[in-house]
Amino acid sequence: MENIIVVLFAVIFYLLLKRIMPVIGVKHKTPSELRDRLKDKGKQFIDLRSTEASKQNPVRGFENVPLNELSANVQKLERGNEIVLISNNKREMKKASAKLKRRGFRYVTTVRGGIQSWNQS
Repeated sequence: MENIIVVLFAVIFYLLLKRIMPVIGVKHKTPSELRDRLKDKGKQFIDLRSTEASKQNPVRGFENVPLNELSANVQKLERGNEIVLISNNKREMKKASAKLKRRGFRYVTTVRGGIQSWNQS
């Protein structure tokens, strides 16, 4: 019984730790570091928000691929390019970046501060 409790505690601890730890190999850049690069052919800019949110407040230069459709549209992304992700939600960007890293994308970047910081800069 004690072994089960220890294993259960370890699993819960691991899951909590995984939730708060950043995804390894993902860069976080400010909007000012990325604005001049919107036309860079070596980067793909992806807006993870819902289609409706993206239509209401589009981010120029970003292609809308909602997070729930990312797996189905991963073939649109070039593995050799840097994939730059933006969203309203930090958790969405983390989830998407982890998904892309698991799929073999080496260059994944999130916009520090998300849509709010992009619009303010």
